[in-house]
Amino acid sequence: MEDRSQSPSPAVRILRASVRRLLSFIDAECEKRGGEAKLYDDELARIGTSRVFRSGCKELASLGFYAHSRENKISTFVVSHKWRDIKTLGEAALIINAAHNGQKPRKAPATMDVASTNA
Repeated sequence: MEDRSQSPSPAVRILRASVRRLLSFIDAECEKRGGEAKLYDDELARIGTSRVFRSGCKELASLGFYAHSRENKISTFVVSHKWRDIKTLGEAALIINAAHNGQKPRKAPATMDVASTNA
């Protein structure tokens, strides 16, 4: 599996260092377990406090790195590649903010092409 934590994608560049570590950890576990990993909270606590890994899991799922579900202190991660559809840092920021506020993400406003306005 590729090292997604080092990708130049806006979805990766927007991530805090702790969330990048979480991404690398979950990717390694998914690779060991055939693309899907069930991880207990104490395993995720290797990355940081529950506050760190819970918000990080929310960010990674909202950006499309994983399909994520959580039940009784067990998180299930299935590798996804939807993160590749994110084209700008602004779009990635909107997605993360919406996830933290419990909302559905909206599309980032289109940027105006300066060259076309000078015609």
